[in-house]
Amino acid sequence: MTKGIHVKPRLYKYGLESKEYKQLLIEQAGRCKICKRAGGRKLVIDHSHETGKVRGLLCQSCNTALGKFQDSPFILLAAIHYLNSTNRLDEKRADKQAKLEKTLEDFLREENKSLD
Repeated sequence: MTKGIHVKPRLYKYGLESKEYKQLLIEQAGRCKICKRAGGRKLVIDHSHETGKVRGLLCQSCNTALGKFQDSPFILLAAIHYLNSTNRLDEKRADKQAKLEKTLEDFLREENKSLD
């Protein structure tokens, strides 16, 4: 599955063995962990800049987006609110989006408590 992919230098950088990388590919069915699009040879190793821990494999777009949003759930949540306030959503989609936002807000509130 990884034939032709030049990931060895990256594997060493993130402390991954080749078998661990292949396992991530299998677990994610060769898809980006965020958008679920098939990544094929274009999946990159995502990691926490704070801990260095590998989080998963992402397409270049999602990996870049996380970097632009400074890996911050708070900035991402603000972006979701912004998009919702500027886009007209049909009622069913708006309800799903509101539930997602509530879940994210609850999660972030709990995360904040654990950091205090």
